[in-house]
Parts: sequence; structure tokens; C-alpha cells
Amino acid sequence: MILQSSKDPATGPAAGRLKRSMDRPVMPPDAAANWETFVALWERAHAIRSFIWDHPASGERNLLGHFLVRLRRFFAVDFCFGALAREGEREVVEIGIPKTGINRLPADFSRRCLDLLASGCAPIVWNEAGDKFGFRSTILAPMSSSSARPFGFVMLGHSLRKSYSVHELFLLRALAGDLSRVVRELYAGQQRQHQTLEICHDLKNSLQLILGNVAVLRQSLGEARAEQEERSLHAMERAVDEILRAVNRLLAEPPRDGGVACSRKNGARRSDELKNLSKL
Repeated sequence: MILQSSKDPATGPAAGRLKRSMDRPVMPPDAAANWETFVALWERAHAIRSFIWDHPASGERNLLGHFLVRLRRFFAVDFCFGALAREGEREVVEIGIPKTGINRLPADFSRRCLDLLASGCAPIVWNEAGDKFGFRSTILAPMSSSSARPFGFVMLGHSLRKSYSVHELFLLRALAGDLSRVVRELYAGQQRQHQTLEICHDLKNSLQLILGNVAVLRQSLGEARAEQEERSLHAMERAVDEILRAVNRLLAEPPRDGGVACSRKNGARRSDELKNLSKL
């Protein structure tokens, strides 16, 4: 007969407690600290993400500028730079925070960086870049579209050597991705607005032509036209005038870029107004 001590954790009273504690996964101290660091960074970055998706700025230039101000504060760097190259346009929108930092960049810097980022979506880090880029530590984060080639990027520059954690690089990529989606929606909204204005102008010209034809028809019928004919002519003029007033209201509305949510709301309202026109 083999006797076992009750103090043995495998068979004694502590066995149940030991088993229960082993069933619960315990995060190593280093992993727990890393997770807490990431959560803290993510919560800080949430303010920037909220701004991006509900920004009060008008147009992509102002949006990019306000974003870079917040990005510079978040990463505590000397310089933030952003560039947007709209498809089909040669001009590149360039914003630097502070503005004087742009003078430290080489000629045609934005185009060269876009070519460098053409085949990738992850941030590129340079350390000890020296005089080539004007900063000892530099990070480029691409702004990608649905196509393979990025249409812009954001850059962090620091005069001293600066190391970035995996968490910081992940957040930079996430923030650049959010910004790229909002800029694409702004571009799409501007394109829709441009198309709407073109259609409204064409419609207005057609309506003016109809009014002219009604006047010619009235003149051709002469003073001897029947009462029913006059009522029909007057009804056509009244209908055209009503549509013209609705079209003029659409044309008189100023462009609104009060954030993506606001743009979607305005787009839905414009769509409803156009549907109402079709019912007239």
C-alpha cells in the first residue's frame, strides 16, 4: 500500500484549486504590458479616427492639413507631410506641418515617393537618411485606393533617430487607411456633384427650349385659337416653370463638405429632389 501526503498538489485538497487555476489562461507579464500599451495607443488614436470620419473641414486639402496636425501631435515628431495625387491630374496636393519643413525635402519628392510606394501597402521606414530626405528618421505610409497604385501618402519626419514600435506602425497604417477611404469618398462626392450640376444645366437648357417652342406654337395658332388649346399651352408653361424652379434650387445650393456623413446625407437629399422632379 502506497501512502500519499495530503500536501501533494496532485492528490491533496489543493488539487482542485490548482486545476481550476490551470484551466484559466494566464497572459505573460510582457504580453499583458504590450496589450495594455496597444489599447492605450488605440484609444488615443480613436480621436483622430473620429475626426477623419466626421471632419468639419471643406475639401481634401483642409482635411489633410487638419489630419497632419493631429498626427504630428500623436507621434511627437518634428514634421508631418502629406501628398495627394488625384487620378488624371498632374498637380499634387502637398501639405507640411510645419510648412517650413517642406523646404528640407528634395525636388519632386512626392512623385518619387509615390513611385517608391507603387507596389506596396506597408509603411516604409528610413533611419539615418541623412541629407537625402532632411531627417534622420522617416516613415512613409501609403494611401491606397482600389487599384494597386497608391494615390497619396503621409510621412513622419524627425531630426533625431526615432524608433517606432510595431503597435505604432500598425496604427499609422490604420490611420492612413481611414484617411484614404474618406478622401476617396470626398472625390466620389465631388464627382457626383459635378455630374449633377451638368445634368441640371442640360435640363435647364432643354426646358428653356420647350418654353420657346410653346411660345412659337401659341403664335402659330394665332388669336383664333380655341379655349382648350390655350389651356393646354398654359398648362405646359406652368409645368415647365415648376420644374425650372426646382432645378434652380438645386443649382443655387452651395457645395457642402461637412464630413462623410454629411456628404452622404446631402447626396441622399439631392437624390430625393431629383426623384421629385421626375414626378412633375
